[in-house]
Amino acid sequence: MVLAVLLFWSAWQDPANRLIGGQGDTSYMTWFIRWYPFAITHGHNPFLSTWLGYPDGINVLWSTGVPLVGWVLTPVTTLLSPIVSYNVMLTAGVALTAWCGYLAFRRWVRHDLAAAAGGLLLGFSPYMVIQSAGHPSLIVAFSVPLFLLLLDEILVRQRWTVQRGGILLGLLGAAQLLIGEEVLSTEVLTIGVGIALLCVLHRSEIRPRLPYVARTFAIAGSLALVISAVPLYFQFFGPHYIRGVIQPRNVYVSDLYNFVLPTGLQYFTPSWVGPIISRFTGNGSEWNAYLGLPLIVLCVFTAVRHRNNPTVAFVALLGLAMAVLSLGPSLHVDGTITKIHLPYLVVDRLPLFGNIIPSRLTLYVFLAAGLLLAVFIDDVVSNPRLVPVLVSVALVGLVGASLFPRLPYLSYQTDTPAFFRGADVNRFQLGEVVLVAPFAQYPEADAAQRWQAEAGMRYRMPEGYFFTADDQHRPQLGGRPYALATKLLSIELPQAIPNGVPATSSEYLADIRNHDIGAVVVGPSPHSSEAVAFLTQLLGRPPEHLDGVDVWWSVR
Repeated sequence: MVLAVLLFWSAWQDPANRLIGGQGDTSYMTWFIRWYPFAITHGHNPFLSTWLGYPDGINVLWSTGVPLVGWVLTPVTTLLSPIVSYNVMLTAGVALTAWCGYLAFRRWVRHDLAAAAGGLLLGFSPYMVIQSAGHPSLIVAFSVPLFLLLLDEILVRQRWTVQRGGILLGLLGAAQLLIGEEVLSTEVLTIGVGIALLCVLHRSEIRPRLPYVARTFAIAGSLALVISAVPLYFQFFGPHYIRGVIQPRNVYVSDLYNFVLPTGLQYFTPSWVGPIISRFTGNGSEWNAYLGLPLIVLCVFTAVRHRNNPTVAFVALLGLAMAVLSLGPSLHVDGTITKIHLPYLVVDRLPLFGNIIPSRLTLYVFLAAGLLLAVFIDDVVSNPRLVPVLVSVALVGLVGASLFPRLPYLSYQTDTPAFFRGADVNRFQLGEVVLVAPFAQYPEADAAQRWQAEAGMRYRMPEGYFFTADDQHRPQLGGRPYALATKLLSIELPQAIPNGVPATSSEYLADIRNHDIGAVVVGPSPHSSEAVAFLTQLLGRPPEHLDGVDVWWSVR
């Protein structure tokens, strides 16, 4: 935990006003952290909300909500703020994942030092460091090493009763579903690959172990389904459910070069690397496959030296398999999409699994690498010989140096107007619809969503940065388009959003009536003066300036 706080120290110097990571999905996630305790305490369905995208609302779980985290952090959110809770979530996610990695790896090594090193590699890996910049639901991943422990017990050792194993597995799966569905999906995929590997490597062991495994999985699946039935019902059968793939295929994948080239969030990143990684497809938030040559050498050496050890052989093959799957449906080399088809094509066509982003499967590569590092260090500590020790320490030092994160870590000042944290925001009736500019729909301009969370969900908004469905249940970013929304977006993002077909004042005013907008607020932004001028002309009166914002009350 101390190391995690130090990693994110740039934000922890002022945790109520600085957010870990970069602008975009960070503001988006603070909303979900605030929404869940608000929904429960005010009697709202936590999985459906009209507090964004009013009047249609949103199906919350399609936008990577984190209900369990939101509920656990309720005291922090209520007493302090959703910004502090967000920083706690990220910091605890990294620390818990590292610590649970240590707990898991202790099963296969003799020395705590070796297990701790493996846990540190998992918790502070490039995957965790890069995803911490904006995807906190992906780094609260402590269930990953815990699944490794449970499945070792269920599939291999089989010392527990089927009831004990089934209940623990079911509880862990249900908890992960309510923390982050994509991590659970990748865990299910990895477990499937792991079971297939075990069957190939140990065919003679299938029949005697199968009855125990089947009964345990039946208990686990039944328990997880009972706990998850309500959220899954609203997600897949409630309003605004989505059919199809949300993210584009064959874009957010691991480039082959990424395994050996750092991406800028490592301390030692040569300047000549920049032009190469800039050619990778997708964006920097998904370039998390960097292992580095020292770690690759260490893993290969350990796997070859312990090739007769069933655990090491299995883990090495599983890590290799997940690295191949992270490459996506076709091989990307230096940003070029080749015509070489890869095994992920099969996964990409499975129901629901098409929404997995392949590059995020590198989490399991680092799980395997963490265990191999633990085995390597355990060897060195158990058999100390002068030259091998010196060479081994040098190799481990190179691994640490090559993966060491760039400091200070990304963070940014929120600069939330005092209006949203003060008493004046309570002049809105609870649940009143308020149009806030800059209009929230894209990550480049979604501060209004965070302001709503900091205001304690005092009001609804006819906008928001979220995924929803169109009339055919195809994925769509933001709510239904309307003239006033397009106009405000074109003011805030003039290069990205063209003005389109000009609308009349009567159409804009009709949008205000149709969305039951009771007030309008313009907060600080590069184009706030233009937004104020437009709305002053439209509404026929100037705003009241209060605590850093401009407000038009009672516009209905």
